[in-house]
Amino acid sequence: MGSWFLRAVWCTLIGFLACCSRANSADQHALIVGVSEYPSLGASHRLFGPERDVLLMQRLLKEKLAFPEDSVEMLSEQTGKEAPSKSPTAVNIRAAFASLISKAESGDEVVVYLSGHGAQQPADGTGQHRERDGLDGIFLPRDVDRWDGSQSKAGVPNAITDNEFAKWFTAIRDRGARLWVIIDSCHAGDLSRGRAEKVRFVDPVSKDGLRIPPALYRRARDRSTREADETNDQSRFDIPDLTGMVFFYACEEHEKTIENRLPGSSDPYVGLMTYALTSVLSQAEGSLSYEALSQRMHHEYIRLRRANGPTLHIEGGDVKRSVLGLDGMKRSTLLLYQDQGSGKLYANVGAIDGIGPNSILAVYPPPGEKDGEKLLGYVSVSDVAADTCMVLPVGFEGVPKRTKRSLVGGRCEIVQYDFGGLAIAVSIDSDRGSSSTEKLESHLKDAVDLTNGLARIASSQEDADWFLRERDGKAVLVPTEQFFAGRHDHEPKPSVLGPFEIDDDLPESLAGSFRALARCENLLDLATSSREAADSEIDVAVTVRNVATGDSKWPVTTKAGDALEYQFENRGDVPVDVTLLAIDPGFGITSLFPIPGELNRLQPDEAPRKFPVDVDGSLHGRQIVVAILIEGKKGLPRANFTALEQPTLAQFRGNGPKGQEPALQQLLERAMYGGAGTRSLPSRLKRQVDFQVIPIDIVLEK
Repeated sequence: MGSWFLRAVWCTLIGFLACCSRANSADQHALIVGVSEYPSLGASHRLFGPERDVLLMQRLLKEKLAFPEDSVEMLSEQTGKEAPSKSPTAVNIRAAFASLISKAESGDEVVVYLSGHGAQQPADGTGQHRERDGLDGIFLPRDVDRWDGSQSKAGVPNAITDNEFAKWFTAIRDRGARLWVIIDSCHAGDLSRGRAEKVRFVDPVSKDGLRIPPALYRRARDRSTREADETNDQSRFDIPDLTGMVFFYACEEHEKTIENRLPGSSDPYVGLMTYALTSVLSQAEGSLSYEALSQRMHHEYIRLRRANGPTLHIEGGDVKRSVLGLDGMKRSTLLLYQDQGSGKLYANVGAIDGIGPNSILAVYPPPGEKDGEKLLGYVSVSDVAADTCMVLPVGFEGVPKRTKRSLVGGRCEIVQYDFGGLAIAVSIDSDRGSSSTEKLESHLKDAVDLTNGLARIASSQEDADWFLRERDGKAVLVPTEQFFAGRHDHEPKPSVLGPFEIDDDLPESLAGSFRALARCENLLDLATSSREAADSEIDVAVTVRNVATGDSKWPVTTKAGDALEYQFENRGDVPVDVTLLAIDPGFGITSLFPIPGELNRLQPDEAPRKFPVDVDGSLHGRQIVVAILIEGKKGLPRANFTALEQPTLAQFRGNGPKGQEPALQQLLERAMYGGAGTRSLPSRLKRQVDFQVIPIDIVLEK
């Protein structure tokens, strides 16, 4: 290539193969498509980046990820000069996908890469659902032509629609293969870019663009607002089930992606996303998940001073899986990044994850880098927002304070929480005079140490949230309200955790319960005490009804086998990212929305979203549903808190007889009416945040 960039990117590749092994011996297949020239559209629409993009991807797959030489098919202007069948025309792209589908078999790894111009045209209505905006996204092959001038819905000649791609992608997955799709093009957004940057987008209606009749284009958009499908599109390609798939998009739906001279003004053009992806993977010396890869790519955007967009977006059912199934340790995806303006350090974890001021994070090399378990240093949390926190380097446990520069981009793990008086307070029920009291005290102390600050020994019985007591030779945890209500009753109380064997494993069993309780209590404390100021721009209506009975009055009463229909409507003026979590009576947390692959950002003008949820009646009683609503800002990834999921505690027993409040309800009431003992978010948030709490009563069938 004659470029120092290409030489530098690939100089470390060969050594990587010695330390990565594939989880199985399945075959690998890839299709790389790059379109730079559009003869029918004129020279003004020529791109320069795809020529380099496809070569970077080809080398990545062959030299870095060990794809066999004959397993990578490439269509580009250069390959088209060698053989007409390798030119990136519509017929060749369709033929290449047909071939790829025929080759894919169960267990195979398949990669599809597309680089070039994108655009939109009036939707043809062939998808499984109506397009929310009334428009089909289209990819433009080399032989694309302008609209023929008619008012019909024939479409842009030779353009390939998102519906076609959806059929191909689904066919590959349905053959049992795993699919990774990388798209470095776009079809929406604003055009404000730097002079040196080229936007990968062709205007649908302008004379210099595709010349779709403006009236036809407007009618498609207007129709979408009147006829919006009540079911939500599951992905940009209208694929309801994204199991076995991962999609990387260069930008959000309402943005445009770019190509530029990277990393410096004297270097050749390359797609921003392609540059970030190949740069991160070329330096990786261990495996990392797709999710971790996207996070490192986002920080690469920031390093290249693209903090305000475009916004890299990923979706799919396999986002937590290692890239292409390469073996490696599953590690934390909490990362440190530095604000380019202020120079301050931030971590992508916040109050909703249980972080508070003075919490300590250990910092390790970025995911995929050499010596990934080597400790670099520690940082202390100085300020907390909903989904981020500001941190400062500190000395801790004999490790000296490090410089900010040495920690930027590092992977973080939480080693010490600082809940202060909000940690779970536990006391021993010493009134019973059990012979095992001393042993329980020792085990409780060890369990508290294992929680790294999430739990503490209560200063008195009146200070306790839970009591540890011995019953029938085993240990149980009893919530404080039930402890005082039945203090001298030796009969088992329904809302308890346990029984646990009183042995060397008891500290870890208790610590696991304390962690689950702390996560639920933290979430409820924030949800019930953190309210935005009166001038908040977040205004999302969340409603739920029992589909069978039509009941929508809170608390909604339902039973096993019923379906609940939730609806979100963004009535405000800012985009909002939505996560819906259900806390069951056994302190399990289940994500209801978004499901894997779901687009969870609500735009201000978007039609209401509706989706059904079947009721799980295995644990009856009061269920608490928490809606987390956080401002969706340009340049920042979509906020998604589904990682807060946790299983129901296996040792949970019952909900209590009539008249006795279950432990979860008591926890909610403490959060709502506990006075000073609750948490709230600081006022100086990077993003506005709001919560809504929805009680659901699941009753036993008679």
